[in-house]
Amino acid sequence: MSNLENIVEVHESLEAPKTKKPRGRPKALVVETDLPIEEVKVPTPPKVKRQQTEKQKENFAKALAKRQENIALRKAAKLAAEEAKEVEQVQKKQIIEQKVLKKAKCLKKREILEQTALDELPSDEDIPDAIIEKVIKKQRAKKAAVPKPAPVPIESPKPKFVFVH
Repeated sequence: MSNLENIVEVHESLEAPKTKKPRGRPKALVVETDLPIEEVKVPTPPKVKRQQTEKQKENFAKALAKRQENIALRKAAKLAAEEAKEVEQVQKKQIIEQKVLKKAKCLKKREILEQTALDELPSDEDIPDAIIEKVIKKQRAKKAAVPKPAPVPIESPKPKFVFVH
């Protein structure tokens, strides 16, 4: 048991002493060593770039010229595409306006025809009689030509198997 007591005593003596934590800002560390202080080496200046030959300079100039030419071509193509798009939009607007005007004329004519049909008076409007007669014939033809078909009863298919309970 004496060994066990010695181990317990050693273990108790190995505990670190309790210290208080310092408050506030930590102080600068000063390290004292006997090592010699090394001087900082000054970096060497960078190496000079290798000079291009005349042939390389000519090729580089050609490449720059070609690049500028390609840039100009792309800009011209882009502008042409934008102009074509604008022209297309203007044409679409004109077509839509024409369709709207055409539809408005048709509606106005219909309105006048309905008024004349209700009034049953000869009309002295801007619309010639021939046009009115054509429209009336079309309306009558539409009414006569559109009979609704009778619904056909649909028969369900006969079953293939008969189940008996």
